Amino acid sequence: MARKGDRNRRREDWGTDQLLFDKLNDIFEFDMDCAAEDYNAKCENYISPSQNALVTPWIGKCFLNHPYGSAKQDSIWMDRAFDQVHNGDADLVVSVTKASVGARWWKEHVLDKANKIVFLIGRPKFQQYNEYGQRLESTSPMYDVCIAFFCKPTVYSVHMWRPNRLSWWDWRK
Repeated sequence: MARKGDRNRRREDWGTDQLLFDKLNDIFEFDMDCAAEDYNAKCENYISPSQNALVTPWIGKCFLNHPYGSAKQDSIWMDRAFDQVHNGDADLVVSVTKASVGARWWKEHVLDKANKIVFLIGRPKFQQYNEYGQRLESTSPMYDVCIAFFCKPTVYSVHMWRPNRLSWWDWRK
């Protein structure tokens, strides 16, 4: 039985911190948001749950704040990002994801596959919505967050922005 207030904690439509998205978008100029609802999409072109981002092709420079879930669910999203860059039409996927550095799924699906990983100094606030798509409070997660970059070798902006494969970024400055 769900306790009062538990409903929003289980929702998967948390919007990305606008400041974090704006800073990334200023650098990469995204073409598509690969996991969004009408009310929290960050790009004009986006893939909604009804379109199913796990089967719909991703195109160009893609932003991804996937629905966080179990290790298996998170792994599926990271594998999809990798696949869309290496076997599809995505040139770049910039994914906001959990920095679960001690977890096997993270090592196998983020560390082993991402071209670059940038750990965030300071946790972003994710926007909650109610069942009608109305904004509620913004909340920081209880875990650390990183940006995983999956890209074709020709996407030099990723490599020039942060030259090391692993780095840290104080994104609030």
